[in-house]
Amino acid sequence: MATAKDNTAQTMTKKDFILQQPKEMRAKEVVEKAAAQGFELREKHVHVVRSAVKTKPKGKSSKRTAKRAKSPAPKAKGRVKNKAPNPRAAKGVSKSELIRKLPPDLSAREVVAKAAAQGIEMTDKYVYVIRSAAKARKSKAAKSTPKSKASVATRKAIVSQPGDDKLQALLRQAIADCGLVRSREILAEVESAFAGG
Repeated sequence: MATAKDNTAQTMTKKDFILQQPKEMRAKEVVEKAAAQGFELREKHVHVVRSAVKTKPKGKSSKRTAKRAKSPAPKAKGRVKNKAPNPRAAKGVSKSELIRKLPPDLSAREVVAKAAAQGIEMTDKYVYVIRSAAKARKSKAAKSTPKSKASVATRKAIVSQPGDDKLQALLRQAIADCGLVRSREILAEVESAFAGG
């Protein structure tokens, strides 16, 4: 016939038994009490169960607290960053305008010094960049300027002359396409070739 101790051992787990004991009770005392009720425990088992209970988060509030700790703080809206004063507004001239107004023979260091005297901060590298961009624009503008070409009426007068054969017409067409200066250079080269032959 089963005793009361055996019934207790069957209805209660070792973990439940340990958790029911007062926290201030030493592990050795818990083991002795468990043996009296038919449980076989070790002190190490008591320490493991109690440690697991201490580290386990309690309820949903712990989860919410953990999520709040992980989530980044919301960014404050409506804040206006303090911007540095605009040198153009302060002095009425921008950095690039100041560089372009100064003589191009000034060194970058001298330009920086003159700008600092007017309360404008810049570096040598910035001076080189602005000057290079200005040179590139001038070069591009010079290339894009259309060359003087003969007017339509002039070209017609050069190309079509009464009494010319096909070869002469082609020669006139070539002169009109090359321009008068280049055509004279070519003619001089041809004359030199004939003279040397």
